[in-house]
This record gives sequence, C-alpha cells and structure tokens, in this order.
Amino acid sequence: MTYKKIDIHQHANQVEYLPDGSIQPILGTSIHSKSTTDEEIIFHTLEYMDKHNIEKSVLSGSSLERVYKWVEESSDRFIPGLMFFTKPFPDLEMLREEIKAGRIRFMGEICAQFSGVPPNDPSLEPYYALAEEYDLSVHIHCAGYGPPVLTWRIRNGNPLLLEDVLSKHRDMRIFVENAGYPFL
Repeated sequence: MTYKKIDIHQHANQVEYLPDGSIQPILGTSIHSKSTTDEEIIFHTLEYMDKHNIEKSVLSGSSLERVYKWVEESSDRFIPGLMFFTKPFPDLEMLREEIKAGRIRFMGEICAQFSGVPPNDPSLEPYYALAEEYDLSVHIHCAGYGPPVLTWRIRNGNPLLLEDVLSKHRDMRIFVENAGYPFL
C-alpha cells in the first residue's frame, strides 16, 4: 500500500550564488543542488514530491512573490504562508488582506528566534491573534542551533516558551518546526 504524505515544512528557495559566481551549497551541508535556476528548484521539488508520494507541501518563504510563483506553478500541491525573521515583522493589515484573499493559508514559518525574539515575546502576540481569528495554524521555528548571527540565542528555541502562548490562545493550532531540537 502506498500512502500519500503532507510535508509540513517546505521553503520556497531560490538559487543562491557565492561572490565568485558559483552556486551556494545547500545550507548546513556541502552538497550542491542539481538546480541551477529558480525554475529548476521548483521542478526538482515537484519531482521529489512525486517520487516520495508527497501530495501537498506547506510552503513558506521570506518573499510572498516567490511563494506565489511556486503556487502558480502547482496550485494544488502547495499551501502558502509567509516566513518572517527580523523586526519589523510583516504588516498586520497586509497579512490580513492576503489571508482574506486566500493567498496565505497558515502563519509562518515564524523565525523570530533569528532576531533574538523568543516565541512568547509580546511583539508576536498580534500574529498569534490574527492566526487564531482566521483559524490558521502557526508554524514556529524552535531549535537550539542556528545560523551564525549575533542575535541568535539557543534559549529562545525552547518549546516550553510556547506554554504562555498556548495558555492564552487555546484554540490555536501550532507546529513546532525542527522538533525543538535539542530540547527533545
């Protein structure tokens, strides 16, 4: 029996180049992607999804234009969201309009930890409230490892910090991205 799957953590990536013009290896590895254009990344992702029986993918990116391009390529396969990292966080009214238009279907991936902001920080409260208002799941980056940036703090990746959020937003669905590693 073959099971269909849903990937709940996919990024709308693009080809990144190093200063010498060569393609940036995949983050966290020294492996080079076989994709050399942004269009190839989408094609190879869909090919991989087909190979592994992934029916749908929850897709976020730091650019709505990039996310919408992926959705345009295969609207029945991708569930779009907006990833955000740094302050100022996205404009709430813009998000509300995109949600109402059906172009954003989940909140996240919220990567506030990259900016030194824990998941229970009051600055994220309006985003949780908006997600709860529209019954959107929230996908939040929680991990004890991260990029080499000065604002990164391991303590801000502890999923226990979500206790305050969940006690206030009892109807909100939340996905802890990266399994909260190493806080297993």
